[in-house]
Amino acid sequence: PVAILAQDFLMRFVALVGLASACSRVDSFVSWLDNFMVVCRASVPAGAEWFDSCDWVSCDCLWQSLDAPVPNSEIVGCMEQGMAENKVTRAHQQFTYGLMKSCEAQTRQLAQPCGACDKYSGKRPACDTTPKNDSSIELIRPDVEQKAAAPRLASMVAFVAAFAAL
Repeated sequence: PVAILAQDFLMRFVALVGLASACSRVDSFVSWLDNFMVVCRASVPAGAEWFDSCDWVSCDCLWQSLDAPVPNSEIVGCMEQGMAENKVTRAHQQFTYGLMKSCEAQTRQLAQPCGACDKYSGKRPACDTTPKNDSSIELIRPDVEQKAAAPRLASMVAFVAAFAAL
């Protein structure tokens, strides 16, 4: 029943969005999704399901989203193509449903800019809430890594919001 619910949910999401870009690298996407699941599964007790709790949603788990082999605009298209080609399995669908729907609150909280999983919060002036006098303000120019990483976690929050709307 949960597997059918997850599959139905994902199909409705893909149909609702309707803006899915074609997937340029479906096999790489599926390999990445496999690894994403393995890293997140490390926190799930043996025999437990993705839906039993949300304790498995951790920074290590969410940071796997930064390694997606396709642009964020292709994620939904890759899910759709992968499901159509039977490359995205029921296990992938359950994992995705767990991350984006069942554990939405945990995922959102951790993935927020300046949140617990923001690797660069210490370097972002916007994240510093301690008052400083003018002589101690340090201006930090974002490097390439920051520009690439921050939008992806932020887009995960947007992706979660789209799933939550269903």
